[in-house]
Amino acid sequence: MIPFNITFWQRIVSPHMGALAAALARRGHSVTYVAEETMSADRSAMGWAAPDLSPARVVFAPSGHEMVGLLETFPVGTIHLCQGLRSNGSVRQVQRVMAARGLAHWVLMETIEDTGLTGTAKRLVYSRLLRRFQKTGAGILAIGDRMPSWLAGLGVDITRVAPFAYFLAEQQTSRPASEDPDRLYRFAFVGQLIARKRVQDILAALARLPAEPMFEFWVVGDGEEAPMLRILADRLLPGRVRWLGTLPLTDVPSVLSQVDLLVLPSRHDGWGAVVSEALMLGTPAISSDRCGSAVAVRASGVGGVFPMGNIEVLSQLLETALTRGPVTSSERCVLAEWAKCLGAVQGADYLERILLAHAQNKPLPHAPWVVLPTFHRKLRRL
Repeated sequence: MIPFNITFWQRIVSPHMGALAAALARRGHSVTYVAEETMSADRSAMGWAAPDLSPARVVFAPSGHEMVGLLETFPVGTIHLCQGLRSNGSVRQVQRVMAARGLAHWVLMETIEDTGLTGTAKRLVYSRLLRRFQKTGAGILAIGDRMPSWLAGLGVDITRVAPFAYFLAEQQTSRPASEDPDRLYRFAFVGQLIARKRVQDILAALARLPAEPMFEFWVVGDGEEAPMLRILADRLLPGRVRWLGTLPLTDVPSVLSQVDLLVLPSRHDGWGAVVSEALMLGTPAISSDRCGSAVAVRASGVGGVFPMGNIEVLSQLLETALTRGPVTSSERCVLAEWAKCLGAVQGADYLERILLAHAQNKPLPHAPWVVLPTFHRKLRRL
């Protein structure tokens, strides 16, 4: 493989994109990660911290003028990977210059929330932006379950769209869930306690479950809906909810490795990286069909995907998981082995194959989470 010159254009040094940049650099590519700042204030408040991207090179350019100036320093043939097409800060100015100069670049686009009148307006805006992009753009790395079909519906040439994900750093934890057969089954939610996450749906669905077997619900995060959710939990699930508050991102794997099922019922999540984190630790997940990571949940063959807001279907999925009992070490190992396809190492390999196929004018490769039947057969035997 001939090394590529690759440049990421991002607003922050994201743990959900930085691991991919570092993995590409370790494979021998020349990788530069350009960002406006290390970390935004709102992400810091959520427990995020900038990862170490070495051996990739990190360059900060706080303004559009500085980003455009950096563009001049990269050699001809550099592969540019840009964050989104709008609401992307100074990156948008760089994209305009790229388009004006006929510089082909890739766009990383996560699932768009397009419901209601606002959604209609978004589709009109994106339709115009995408028409312009296709004149000079190389292709789109479409992050999320519905994104490829959404793009196709707006007239994008699907042969230039590669299903993609937020490929995370592989993590190990030293605190696996107890194998005690008598311990309570543990459901969990990790994220902001805000309206978009619909945590009340989990509480309502859990309240429908039979009295036996017993379970508990762990909640990691904080937000404006926390007081309301605590009151609701006391009414629907008295004594069963454990509130862990906001944790540093580095502490989340320890929690996920101790629970039996992650639940993400969001009205919208472009991907939902916590789902990838759970699966990579061998913990099954349930998500709404409005989460981009629903594609990974389906591919995993465990947990399940439910129509957003449908409490009945969510409750059925939760009851099925509860009936199976706590996740065993063997089940975790099998699931975690498959979920390496969501890690930065395989993500870098996948992106490398995408770029090579594009350079050779060949069809783009399948996403790494495409499931082999042997995996599901192995999981069912456990």
